[in-house]
Amino acid sequence: MELLKSSPNSLPTDTAASKSGSKLDEDGIETASNPLCSTDSKFMRDPRSMEDADKYLEDFRTKKLEYFAFLPIHPDTSSEKLRQERPFLWLCIMAISCPSISDQIRLGNGIRQIVSQKVVINGERNLDLLLGIMIFVGWAQYQCHGGPLLTVFTQLALSLLYDLELHKSVVNDSQLASGWGALYSKFAITTTRTMEHRRAALGCFLLNSITVPSHRKRDRLHWTPYLEECLQNLEEKREYPTDERFAHQIRLQLIADKALPYPVHNELLEAKSKIPPHLISDMTLVTQIEVMLDDIVLSNAIVVCPDVGSFRVEYLSACLNSLKTWFDLFFQYPPSVYTRFSWCTFGQLKYCVFVLGRLSSLEYPAWDTRFVRDTLDISCVLQQLAKNLRQVKNLAGLKTDTLVEDVFTKIYKQVVSLQCWWESKVEFGSIVTNGIAPHHQVPATADCLSDYWDNSWSHDLLGSWEA
Repeated sequence: MELLKSSPNSLPTDTAASKSGSKLDEDGIETASNPLCSTDSKFMRDPRSMEDADKYLEDFRTKKLEYFAFLPIHPDTSSEKLRQERPFLWLCIMAISCPSISDQIRLGNGIRQIVSQKVVINGERNLDLLLGIMIFVGWAQYQCHGGPLLTVFTQLALSLLYDLELHKSVVNDSQLASGWGALYSKFAITTTRTMEHRRAALGCFLLNSITVPSHRKRDRLHWTPYLEECLQNLEEKREYPTDERFAHQIRLQLIADKALPYPVHNELLEAKSKIPPHLISDMTLVTQIEVMLDDIVLSNAIVVCPDVGSFRVEYLSACLNSLKTWFDLFFQYPPSVYTRFSWCTFGQLKYCVFVLGRLSSLEYPAWDTRFVRDTLDISCVLQQLAKNLRQVKNLAGLKTDTLVEDVFTKIYKQVVSLQCWWESKVEFGSIVTNGIAPHHQVPATADCLSDYWDNSWSHDLLGSWEA
């Protein structure tokens, strides 16, 4: 199925249209007044495409949305209805749900053009644009072909949230609110707050909180009394089944954002105990908890008690156990399900492999790397991961009809490369994996692993500057 007929990197160049400030789509229809037309016109005129669109929306609603549940969609909402009410959001959902790689690329490039025109050049701000950008970022792995977008689009989402003033409670002074709207003359500041507004604010907080540490940035969307009010509303009303899971995600992320390890550890365990039985095995929450435990105990081991041997080993062992729990759960899911995961899950995967690499190479007098290998061998983990990633394309029905590889094949190749790199380090003795190291030292290998990972696999997942 062809969503866009033009090449992925091309823009309309009709001379007459350029002179008038307008652009024509492939059928000669002027599209300057609505850039969305040039992106979905061909798609909407094919009846088969409409049937596919309903399938893609249902796939997104029932399979993908649970991993980033800020936008519940009612089962009765058809694709056509959503396209009429939220055209940009609809387009972003189609871009991450269609199985064709060429369609993903075409729609993704069209979305970038729309955002550039509407948000950056025209200065437009509305909820449709905000929600669409959040979807685009939430499953960013599908759009890694066109260059880096994660931090840029996350910041754009925050910009829209701030400009629409959805990050805070309603301004009581109506004259002030109308004054800002009149000043910008591109958008209106709403004087009400709906659950859709509150979910959008909480979703931006979650995206920002996860993106910042992944890219070593420091600018966070700070938690405010209004966001706490939004979260309490979500917990109390629970209009959709996904609201409960989403609320727990936010609560856990709030704990993760705190700095003090000891009380946070206890607070995390308390939060875990409050998760209801029907969600306690939910991958989205359990993996988030285990990653947080890894981060906390690793910080304790390295920072809090670096010179207290027994306590440090205890923390390191707890970290290893959390990693094993995470990977055991991750590998329970068949490769066909990997297409549903949001990029946050892959960010967790990257972090867990890195931490496992550190534990497997940590040279500390009381730390036995043989024990790490016997408990969770990083070579076996990478081998299993590569095997699963190699199967995703066929099992999930991805259609590679271009010279560009799907993201899972690209990641598979990088994981194989990482495995070869690791084993070469072990073979030549750069990494101690057969017992207790004689000296208290973290080898350069740990930092090399981080650099290798950041410079290779994450570029294919999150995008590099080379198109």
